[in-house]
Amino acid sequence: MMIHQEKIIQKVEIQGSNMKGKIICINASIHKVLLENNTIIDTRTRGKLRNDKVHPVVGDNVVVDIKTKTIEKVEARRNYLERPLVANIDKLLIVMSTSIPSFSDYLIDKFLLIAFENKIEPIIIITKVDMITQKEKSEIKKFISYYRK
Repeated sequence: MMIHQEKIIQKVEIQGSNMKGKIICINASIHKVLLENNTIIDTRTRGKLRNDKVHPVVGDNVVVDIKTKTIEKVEARRNYLERPLVANIDKLLIVMSTSIPSFSDYLIDKFLLIAFENKIEPIIIITKVDMITQKEKSEIKKFISYYRK
């Protein structure tokens, strides 16, 4: 009976070695994962995942084996961008200058399309408004009011 209890205790310990986290940085084959207990751990991808052609990216929610420091599972992604290579994005900050480089509504439209296509909340930030004329400011305000609708 004592041996049987030891096996149960070992199983609990093995199950307890897995923890959920989010990949916050990748450098070569090292993945920094922010665990649910707010600690950061350096991990590697489990061989089975590599063989199955699963490539974790920054933003992926993962299950990590704490003892072996390996990523055991990559959770389903809410969204995914190839450039930059990231996943599970909540907000997309679109920063656009009014001058140097000049304002481009085309670029904003392009980024908005990417955001909406991937169900990401876009936030437009306009910079350098102190460097333009009053006429240019009114044109940009018209542009902004169009997107507030």
